[in-house]
Amino acid sequence: MALLADGDFPAGAFSRTWDGRDARGRQLASGTYFLRLSAGGEIATQKLLMLQ
Repeated sequence: MALLADGDFPAGAFSRTWDGRDARGRQLASGTYFLRLSAGGEIATQKLLMLQ
């Protein structure tokens, strides 16, 4: 698990890049991972496929 951003952000488009590492800095294997975004009381989940 890795946290890419936490805090309050202004309205509008926002992006973050994930380098494929976990919270301890270890490179993760190829596979399916899940992205979870929570904002304004709403939660969205999406599958990501990482290939090395």
